[in-house]
Amino acid sequence: MSAPAYGTPIEFKNSLNKWLSPSRTIEIADRLKGRETELKRLQHCFNTDGRHAMIYGPRGVGKTSLAQTAVREFLTDSPSKSVFVSCERNTKFSDIIDSIYRDVCRKHPMTSAHKKSISAGINLNVLSGQSTVENIIDFDFSEINVDQAARLFELIDQDDLIVIVDEFDLIQDHQEKEKIAIFTKAISDRKISCKFVLRGIGTSADELFNSHKSSFRYFDCIEIGPLKISDCLDIMTQASQKIGVSVSDNYKYRVAIISDGFPHYVHDFTMRMFSLAYQAENGVTITPEVANSALMDAVEAIDVTLRRPFEKATEKYNDYSYVLYAMADGHELFRKKSSDVYENYQRIMREKKLAALEKSKFRSAMNRLKHPSYGSILIGSRQGWYEFNDRVVRGYVRLRAVTDGVELRADDSSIPSTTRLVRL
Repeated sequence: MSAPAYGTPIEFKNSLNKWLSPSRTIEIADRLKGRETELKRLQHCFNTDGRHAMIYGPRGVGKTSLAQTAVREFLTDSPSKSVFVSCERNTKFSDIIDSIYRDVCRKHPMTSAHKKSISAGINLNVLSGQSTVENIIDFDFSEINVDQAARLFELIDQDDLIVIVDEFDLIQDHQEKEKIAIFTKAISDRKISCKFVLRGIGTSADELFNSHKSSFRYFDCIEIGPLKISDCLDIMTQASQKIGVSVSDNYKYRVAIISDGFPHYVHDFTMRMFSLAYQAENGVTITPEVANSALMDAVEAIDVTLRRPFEKATEKYNDYSYVLYAMADGHELFRKKSSDVYENYQRIMREKKLAALEKSKFRSAMNRLKHPSYGSILIGSRQGWYEFNDRVVRGYVRLRAVTDGVELRADDSSIPSTTRLVRL
């Protein structure tokens, strides 16, 4: 394949990965679209003594990218003063303290004498015979308590240290979460300059951090949700201009609608379109064939954890897929009345020229989709409200709908009416 004017295949690949990040965390503010307000709030938090931050929201909306970008912007002159700790189901408070200590020691080596003074100051057991470097002392943190941990942070004395605790929601032991809550309060009360950023999936700060309520006053609780249509457009416009791919406004709007405000989908779908356009040797222009191929690739490559609920819900009754498409129709991410969903369903079935379920059978289908045998893809109330159990799965349902020839609406006044139902 001959190289076009804007670069060789390697240069094109590098440019794609520079401006589109479906898999990697974004760490540069100019590329983090739609989060300007949240970035300012985090900057204010970092500049406020004794203040920590909690970032929560559904998965796939860019919580980690927000945290990493904010830290990078704040620590421009000293990026080594940030620590990233990833949690698992069985993560303990002592594991987090151990990870932070070892990261700080790796970036800012301490003398043996300093470590001995730390040991004496907080009465930690020394791990004898396990040091790999002469005269370096390691500690056994397995039994460390909150007071000892706070004293440790006083002694290691790292100004402007920022710790990101990622996937905090995965920790199953509430007592361990409570220790972290008490600890963050303790280091604030002791005027230790270290900041903590807790990040996790949740619909509320209380759901994520459901212990030691007095700790909340030490936190800025920042909720982030799916992007606006305009933010999705900004991602594609910037990438198009920087990479050199021609994309019509119609295709930009369609990607924004299909992606449902989840930045991962926007980045992934756009990258696939651009790659296929490059391979097509058509002047790197997005055509209907390129867009449809990219969509099919995206659906096939989607995370199995997103596919499984949909496949489980529709394996017994294939027509339940249209029930889910109706549920994903429109811009409402949250609760919907079954009567409203039924109106969406009737419209879809008319357009597909298929026989629709009667209203009573439709309600039965909606209720079945709440059960484990149907993947528990929906949750609902006795009052007739329904929503997707996992909001990012709604985005996958919208992708599947388009592959089945069903056009779902965005109901966004910023989208030209001629674009809302235009097929790819």
